[in-house]
Amino acid sequence: EDGAGHARTGPPPEHLTPLCPNRGVMKGGGRRGYHAELGGSRRHVFKVLCPEPLITSIMGPRGSTKDQIQEETGCKLVFSNRDDFFPGTKFRTLCVYADEAEGILPVLERVVDRLLECAEQEMSNGQTPKEADFIGKEPGEFVLRGLISSKMSGAVIGPKGSTVKAIREQNNAKVFIENHHFGGHFMMRVIAPPEGLRSALVRINECIQTEVTGEEFTEWAAVRSFDPDAPPMGLEEKGSGKSGTKHSGKAGKGKGGKSGEKQGRSRSPWRRKGGKNGEDNANAENDSHDLLQALPPESNWEEEGDGQEGNWTDGEVVLSEEDALQKLSEIAQEFPDGTLPMDCTLTCALPADKVPYLQGKDDENMIGIKAITGAQLRFEEMQELGEGQQNLVIQGPLLRVYKAHLLMMKSYHESEAPEPPQEEPSVENLQEQLAELQKQLAVVQAQQGTTQGKGKGKKG
Repeated sequence: EDGAGHARTGPPPEHLTPLCPNRGVMKGGGRRGYHAELGGSRRHVFKVLCPEPLITSIMGPRGSTKDQIQEETGCKLVFSNRDDFFPGTKFRTLCVYADEAEGILPVLERVVDRLLECAEQEMSNGQTPKEADFIGKEPGEFVLRGLISSKMSGAVIGPKGSTVKAIREQNNAKVFIENHHFGGHFMMRVIAPPEGLRSALVRINECIQTEVTGEEFTEWAAVRSFDPDAPPMGLEEKGSGKSGTKHSGKAGKGKGGKSGEKQGRSRSPWRRKGGKNGEDNANAENDSHDLLQALPPESNWEEEGDGQEGNWTDGEVVLSEEDALQKLSEIAQEFPDGTLPMDCTLTCALPADKVPYLQGKDDENMIGIKAITGAQLRFEEMQELGEGQQNLVIQGPLLRVYKAHLLMMKSYHESEAPEPPQEEPSVENLQEQLAELQKQLAVVQAQQGTTQGKGKGKKG
């Protein structure tokens, strides 16, 4: 499909339609006659990432189900092309365009219905959460994925994480947003039981639709295809990835261009303004994102980042690794202004026999971590630790210290990893090696005999 209603290019309206008066309830159906101008300009958009079974379910035979959804809701549904996936996934993009923010909700209701049907099929096939696309780690939980911009991310998270926390508490729904993006598109995952999924999407849609004005949104809304070779970009990275235009509808890569700068340089949703310590706070917030970046990528954890259960607790709830990281980031934002950049010292006793490995040849590992984090590191011998122990001392701003500690502990655990077992040589291999050595020995002996023969005799 190549038709998509693009956001208005003129000045934004004086006011937005009131959002979600019946919060927590997604009502089906649309307005009669509203579907008459499906090709018109659309002001609102919601992007869903769809595995192939969900695409098939929404499309229906020869697109009949999709046509019916458009007829009933007055929205325009546009899929990315076949084999045109969001980078790093096998998911295609569904763009839901509507003239009003509330108009998107009936479509999301139908998407959730079909997502649950796909999840039931996965469960009947005996698929585990790690193998499945729609099943969450906890029993009764399901996963819906979407794409949001940096500004939308800030609206969903809210000041100091207040909005995402409220979504979790009020809807029993977990919301995860990736730290990296492609052409200004961050993957978002909503994990919840069915009713929590529906009510959370109402709140999330409300947050997203508050950020639908300006030229930057117009370009973002038109993108549904992505360059498969484009590298991911971090929240605070400067990039040259060009998001494309409303004509191309494709997020590519390249240099230059005003819109490329906008999409390539995303703003942290945690950033605060004002106050004499504003600059220090902004740097500290960058450090909090850097701290998360220091850990292994989510793809190396358990499927979908729900992670293995750790000992981080929130009341009586055991947090996953990903939840714990989000909680760390939230706590960092609650520090009094100007305190995060203050220097602190962290000490850690480690086995002395590991110190050379942690230091690296000519201290290259320590020097590298210093360069990455800006923290100061050194080892000290302390009598109270006893023999076989040395003290690692890390000094600097709090989050930089934590990042350096994470990197050092990563090196420590790499040193603990067992070496891969060596293959036992077979009898045949030993015989072949012996035969080869005998050949080499025979050649050497023959060369020595020739040399000795030439050395005998007299000059005439």
